[in-house]
Amino acid sequence: MDKIEITFQDKKYTLEYNRYSIVKMEKDGFDVSKADKQPLSTLIGLSRGAFIMHHPELKPEDIDLIIDAGIQLIIGLATGLVDALPKLINDYGSVSEPAPSETQDDYGIL
Repeated sequence: MDKIEITFQDKKYTLEYNRYSIVKMEKDGFDVSKADKQPLSTLIGLSRGAFIMHHPELKPEDIDLIIDAGIQLIIGLATGLVDALPKLINDYGSVSEPAPSETQDDYGIL
C-alpha cells in the first residue's frame, strides 16, 4: 500500500502498513477472513491498523475520531452520488446525453 497522508484538526497523519503493524493488528484480534461477515469491524480494524506504523502513540479512541470524520465524508460523497445518479441515467438505463449547458470538455470524451 502506498502511504496516505491526511490532515485532521491541523495535524498531519501518515497512514501505511508494514510487517510490524500487520502483526500487531492480528495480535489485537484483527482477522481479515471475517470481512464478509463483519465488514464494518474489518474496515475499522484496517483503519486503526494504518496508524500503527507512523503513529503508535495514538489511542484507539483518538483514531476513532479521525475515522468517524472520514466516514462522514464518505457518507456525504455517497449521498451526493446517489442523488446525482437518477439525473445521469435515462429511462433505458443508459448514461444520459449531456445537458445543453454541458460540453464534452466537462467530462472528456463521452
